Amino acid sequence: MSPFGKGGLNAYAYCLGDPVNRKDPTGRGAVIPGLYDFLLNTVSRFKNPFQEPRNFAPLRLHNYRKDGALGLYDQVKKNGTISLVIDTHGDDPGPEGKPAIFVQEDLAVGPKRFARHVKKYDIARYKGIHLVACYSANLGEKSIAAVLAKQTGLPVKGYEGKVMVSELWNSVHQENRLEGIYKELPPYLYNPRTFYPDGTQSAIRKS
Repeated sequence: MSPFGKGGLNAYAYCLGDPVNRKDPTGRGAVIPGLYDFLLNTVSRFKNPFQEPRNFAPLRLHNYRKDGALGLYDQVKKNGTISLVIDTHGDDPGPEGKPAIFVQEDLAVGPKRFARHVKKYDIARYKGIHLVACYSANLGEKSIAAVLAKQTGLPVKGYEGKVMVSELWNSVHQENRLEGIYKELPPYLYNPRTFYPDGTQSAIRKS
């Protein structure tokens, strides 16, 4: 997912901050020509498409902080445990099979270096990590998420493929903050996976 500059990951970057008209002067939008009207009509069928439509999963996050390209949050589970949520950009490993993830806007690192970076976040207080980044589960046991699980000793949820998120603009801090994830929205047909420290993994139902 392209950060489109220093503003960070922005669901409206492709339309230059104009989500009402949804035009794409940059030419970098995810909706290919011919599908724009179809998708717009589909979204308009929701009673209020900008307030948790059926395919939107809110994350309900707390304790936001920023570290370079990473947005960090706490997510309190129903059982009272806390997970660390990391929002950033993942790089397509491509045919060479080299996974990378951004820790600065202009710096992408490999799985082991990323794990060392994350371990400084007092991870002993967490029971799991949710890595909201494109391609973070690609390549299975060699993926960013799998290596992070082994290095931290915590289960890590990541994603195969591209992920589209919703973010809210915080005018006080002049930055976007993660709100939730869109599911089953072409072309973002991702596959969420959870990796465990023992090397096992499991697919997660998206519905």
